[in-house]
This record gives sequence, structure tokens and C-alpha cells, in this order.
Amino acid sequence: MRALLSRIEPVLPIATLGLLGLGVLAVASTAAGPRTPLEVGTGAGLRQIALAGLGLGALIAAALLDYRLLRRVALPIYAATTLLLVAVPVWQLSQVGCS
Repeated sequence: MRALLSRIEPVLPIATLGLLGLGVLAVASTAAGPRTPLEVGTGAGLRQIALAGLGLGALIAAALLDYRLLRRVALPIYAATTLLLVAVPVWQLSQVGCS
């Protein structure tokens, strides 16, 4: 386990946690509104914290991934990502803030 953790650049988790903290604060303060107290533990703030946890898990998985495996799956990942990018305007998903 120590060998796997030594492969992670030490600045990466610090910068990521800092940016995640700013993002959670921005979403929670925007969702709170001008006359409502800042409640990070409810609503949009809580959802942002949960998604940030998923993102941290993906970050750790990607940082520990063997680059030889990445070379083999790079083209399928690129194709899937491109298809998803094209699918957004085709399906015209309309949600709050996404139209």
C-alpha cells in the first residue's frame, strides 16, 4: 500500500481538497440565497459534498492506475467521452441551469 501511495504527487491531494472546498462553499452559498443562512449540510451543499467524495475516489483510482493499462484503453475512453459530449445537445436535457 505504501508503494502505491508513494506514486501520488504530494501537491495533487492538497490542491484538489482546496479546490473542492472552494467549490462546495460557492455552491452552498449560492443555494442559500441572500437572506438565508449558509447551510452547507443541507440541499445543494450536501449534494456537492457527496459528489466531491465520488470525485476524490475517482482521482485516487486514476492516480494509482498503471499507465500501460491506460495506453490500451485510451481510445475506447476517448470515443465514449466524445459520444457523451455529442449526446448532450442531441438529447437536450433540460435541468436547472442546463438548457
